[in-house]
Amino acid sequence: MPVNNDNIYELVNVPGRNGLQISTVSKSTSPYRYNQSGSKSPWWMVSIKASKELLSSTVEGNSIYKNFAELYGFHIAAWREVSSDVSNQLFTSAMIQHEDVIILIPSGGYIADLENAMCSGTPVVKIIIQGTGWINNALKPFVTISFENSFILSVTQDGDRTFVTFRASEKSHTFFVHDQKGASKGQSVCTANLLENTSELG
Repeated sequence: MPVNNDNIYELVNVPGRNGLQISTVSKSTSPYRYNQSGSKSPWWMVSIKASKELLSSTVEGNSIYKNFAELYGFHIAAWREVSSDVSNQLFTSAMIQHEDVIILIPSGGYIADLENAMCSGTPVVKIIIQGTGWINNALKPFVTISFENSFILSVTQDGDRTFVTFRASEKSHTFFVHDQKGASKGQSVCTANLLENTSELG
């Protein structure tokens, strides 16, 4: 049976967030839709480190999967509010807003660690979202979004998937740049301190 790429993503409602939907990997994209001799690699992955690494992968020989699990979907939003009076470029009343981050991950034993972090108010050391793609016949990361010292706000299990909402102290957004031939051209990084409302380009 040939690979069928229809309906790879679907919109799902976020529990407790009226009207908010996020794009997720479709549950209808089942293994039978792929060639029996083929395989399926996740495009998006997530790593969570509390007092220990909570996630892991059984994939051997590829370090980009180490301590990562498949990420079904996520929602990240940031914006800048400015005064309606923008004469003379006066943006002194501007305010940076960062929404709480929502991720959708597989349900597993590590959910207890996240619930404990939520109940005890213990910050999670690092959460990394990573997007991967095929570059020069190799699976490589093309973007990583790293969150430091995050507080878990909610853990909502929805069958074999769990929504986790958290608020981070710092976010780093890294883009790995390649040319049309797949050669690396370095990376571009934006680091935002969400406690001090500062941003730095690296």
